[in-house]
Amino acid sequence: MSTAAPPSPSAPPSSKAARWWDQAFQAAGWAKGTFRVDILPADADPMDIRYNIIQWVHRYTRGWSYGSAVVDPRTGEILKGNVTLGSLRSRQDYLIAEALLSPYVNGKPLPPANDPMLQMALARTRQLAAHETGHTLGLAHNFAASSFPHTPEESVSVMDYPHPYITLNKEGIPTLAQSYAVNIGIWDKVAIDYGYREFDLVEGKRHYGVSFESPEGLNAILEASEKTGLIYITDEDARPFGGAHPHAHLWDNGTDPAAELDRILTIRTAALARFGEDAIRPGAPMAQLEDTLVPLYLLHRYQTEAAIKEIGGLDYRYQLRGDNQPAPEIVPSAEQKKALTAVLKTLSPDTLTLPEPLLKILPPRPPACPAHANPSPPRPASPSTPSPPPSPPPTSPSTSSSTPPAPHASSSTTCASPTPPPSAASSKPSPRPPPRDPKAATPCPPK
Repeated sequence: MSTAAPPSPSAPPSSKAARWWDQAFQAAGWAKGTFRVDILPADADPMDIRYNIIQWVHRYTRGWSYGSAVVDPRTGEILKGNVTLGSLRSRQDYLIAEALLSPYVNGKPLPPANDPMLQMALARTRQLAAHETGHTLGLAHNFAASSFPHTPEESVSVMDYPHPYITLNKEGIPTLAQSYAVNIGIWDKVAIDYGYREFDLVEGKRHYGVSFESPEGLNAILEASEKTGLIYITDEDARPFGGAHPHAHLWDNGTDPAAELDRILTIRTAALARFGEDAIRPGAPMAQLEDTLVPLYLLHRYQTEAAIKEIGGLDYRYQLRGDNQPAPEIVPSAEQKKALTAVLKTLSPDTLTLPEPLLKILPPRPPACPAHANPSPPRPASPSTPSPPPSPPPTSPSTSSSTPPAPHASSSTTCASPTPPPSAASSKPSPRPPPRDPKAATPCPPK
């Protein structure tokens, strides 16, 4: 890949994360450096079919992140990958972190070098850049990946939608030090191994110059993965509210949805107890507390959805006749009851009621700060962070990078100010692609 754009905090993370895919290609037998990420040549046209592009878009409005491709309809070969990432996602993650940490103690702003909210947003940027790059390689979402046993530092798949992993330190204060895993995931290596490993040519079996791969070799890859307990469940079974799979969720964590819901509710309670004017910057309207409060008040919403799917849930795989995968199985009664108990906690008065001290400091909105204005004020400029422009610039196809979003932004209010624009990336043609997956261009909506 290649990158070319103005200096930005998000440019190095997005480029570095896209390079994680080289780990998967090495595991599939390719030489180190087969999958490259470089600066886009200054005179290159982003529409040039020879370049795979990671494009950064600076915007206020809600938008999607994309990983899509130009495909040869005759062979399924991926000719060009294109990733689009937007700054709105970064502002959203920054807002979530402000709500959790209430960081502006005694009204003191934080310098960029010592800003945990920025570090969380950039960690999310890395994950997002790797995720969308995976789509350009032909991979679909794996929304069951987060249910596979792993430590917070380990990645099972960048093709899942991760919720930030939040913990409490010994003082009971939320911390985001392990918010997002790094490196390519275990499942991602399996998918690349299946799609890109080079087998010996089978004599006489060629179609449009492409050799047919050994069915035995491909099946061996899947069988070895199945024995580890890895599961693949994608959009059609994970997105519907009526979905019944106990492991297929978006924006969740943990092998036990009910236990993780209990854990998240504990963190939410601790963060709400600390939430107050330290959650907004000095000089910000006090009414802005309302915006910052929203992601904290609803912190448990996705994990609640995950726990609900255990109630009356059905554990199943995408089976083929003779593949020896487990048959569908109803979630055990004890696990359903545990999930029901956890979900009912979210409806208790203790969970729904805001602390009285907080209610007393939430004022009505002033005229200059309408509802749903972008809650992120500008950060001070630094040598590595250029001052934000007065209004969001148009999309630049030759620039790219990655960072996450903020809800309901507006450039026409004094409550809203742009954050510094990140940078760009592109890529060299990849090795032989797998058959095109119809989900590869599935857009990833902001939270």
